[in-house]
Amino acid sequence: MTKTIVQKEGTNWAIGIVGDTKREVERRYFYFWNNKATDGELFWLKDEAAPFVAYFWTDKNRLKESLKNAS
Repeated sequence: MTKTIVQKEGTNWAIGIVGDTKREVERRYFYFWNNKATDGELFWLKDEAAPFVAYFWTDKNRLKESLKNAS
């Protein structure tokens, strides 16, 4: 299971993903990628042991549209 965290930095938002496995985090990231929330890179903060933590950058409009497209 993954947990998603939103950190607002002005008009840019960092979306953090925390998961039990590296694969879970990557799959959640590709969910956002495929729904056009980002076209950027996934940055790993912790990738050697659980919990695995990574983030990517987006903005409010792209995040909202991606969630709407996915539903």
